[in-house]
Amino acid sequence: MSSLRVAALIMAAGASSRFDGCKLLSDVHGVPMVQSVINQVHGLVADTFVVTGAWQQALESAAQRGALSGATTIYCASWQKGLGHSIATGVAKLEPRYDGILVLLGDQVAVTSADIRRLLACLDGHDAACAVYRGRRGAPAVFGKNCFGLLKELTGDRGAKTMLYNPALAVAKCDMPHAAIDIDSRPELLRWLNCSDIAPLL
Repeated sequence: MSSLRVAALIMAAGASSRFDGCKLLSDVHGVPMVQSVINQVHGLVADTFVVTGAWQQALESAAQRGALSGATTIYCASWQKGLGHSIATGVAKLEPRYDGILVLLGDQVAVTSADIRRLLACLDGHDAACAVYRGRRGAPAVFGKNCFGLLKELTGDRGAKTMLYNPALAVAKCDMPHAAIDIDSRPELLRWLNCSDIAPLL
């Protein structure tokens, strides 16, 4: 795995309508939510990118004042078309320079660096590797170069989940219960921040 040049692609283009504001900039242990995800992949990938959309201006402003660092933004002007379209936009920008692309969600606040390290190691000898939680496959997921064509064809709001069940692809599964936690609302975030165990949200 160490010989592959992998980029992290953090998905942060949605409107987060249930959150009543930009959840990606909400405080998570002293840093903006999306920065906490950036921090978890630091040192494990060659480069990190954040796909922005609805909150592009707010995220760019945060970066300019130093609240966000360690990642380059990719703006998806047609973010309303859904997560799949945003992934396709990011992959199209990155594919010439990388051997693999690690796709993460900007609100998966409980995923750790150790989780990401194990996931990346699982890619060895496979087309893709993905987290498994609550009995299903999902993000974070890392895709090898031979998957880039399919990733660029994604549309709608289902993301790359269908690819993780594609029988034509060799997909390694990485048990990752922390990935079950993604934040949709302020009460959810407060509940997660105030509990010492992830069990209440699983």
